[in-house]
Amino acid sequence: MSQLAIGNPVRFQDWFSTFGPRLQNISTGVCNETLNAYLADYRNLNTRTCDLHLDCILTETSESTKAKIASAAIFLGILPSMLSMMGPSMTQLTLLSARRPLLAILIALGSTAFCLDRLFHIETPADILSMVQGERFIPRIRSSRWGIVVSILEYLSIGAAVFNVINLAVRVGDYTVMSFQCNIWFFPLIWVHSVTFIFLLVAIPFQFSAIAKHIRNRTGPTPPDHVDAGPEGPDDTQWTPLPPRAEWASPSGTFSRQNSGTSVSKFMLRELTPGLRHPSLKVAEVPQFEPWVAVLFGVGSFLAAFHIILGTGWFSSILFLSPGDAIRVIMRFFASSVVCRLVVMVELASMKSQEMPRG
Repeated sequence: MSQLAIGNPVRFQDWFSTFGPRLQNISTGVCNETLNAYLADYRNLNTRTCDLHLDCILTETSESTKAKIASAAIFLGILPSMLSMMGPSMTQLTLLSARRPLLAILIALGSTAFCLDRLFHIETPADILSMVQGERFIPRIRSSRWGIVVSILEYLSIGAAVFNVINLAVRVGDYTVMSFQCNIWFFPLIWVHSVTFIFLLVAIPFQFSAIAKHIRNRTGPTPPDHVDAGPEGPDDTQWTPLPPRAEWASPSGTFSRQNSGTSVSKFMLRELTPGLRHPSLKVAEVPQFEPWVAVLFGVGSFLAAFHIILGTGWFSSILFLSPGDAIRVIMRFFASSVVCRLVVMVELASMKSQEMPRG
């Protein structure tokens, strides 16, 4: 029985449905001798018995079936690049982490890949937080009760996306064999988790940057009398910026974060409050990235590109899937990526400046 919770270290026990019956018959029939030799030595990751049994199965498999297996490997090989087109950029997700770090971590895991425009190209805060012509604001939520509902829906949808990705990675590892390392099942699981490691490598130092502190200082439930309903024009009275929370105000009129903001309760309040109840940001007041932050994003961009290359190599070496199986795997990865992208779009839209774009 496949151990989907932790992965099955024994190869050639479970298969995807299309080719499963015929591969199982070959494995336990004609190739029974090499199978028994492998099962006696499967705990040795460097054992040659796994490759010998793989050779036997491929020798007894028809050429048409092997051609279909090769086509499926091509489909899976382009999966990382396709996911990178759908995922959020590292800059977008890192800005979100200044307000909701736990949600951002889950989104990174559920997305499985970062969007890369081009290597070492870094979006500026103005690029992300400015409204484009014709774009309208998402109205703020007045009720804290509805804010809780929205937050729960976000976490449930992202949690489902994460579960889908992890379950799928374990299943692919269990039901297939990688041609370059026959006896290891966990490469897909490593790949989907490594994007979270890359994100943390960038997001943790970013929390000490000026822009992260500014975003946290502009965080808190929107007062009932300052709700964005969308501008009707330049003279719209609802177009005024939302003020920071009163407890951050100093006698001189400037705003600074108080010690209470570092408490667990304040952290959880900020984390569990959806962007639709946080005040939006004024682009003119948002600090630019410091030089060290730009370098940090450059390193993260390089690692994200390497992550895609690594995934391409690993997934294109997968054997024993049919094209139909591969398409179903791809669509499940896509579903998680789309859910994560939608949540990021809503959260970033609620952060965008209330100022109309000029020109």
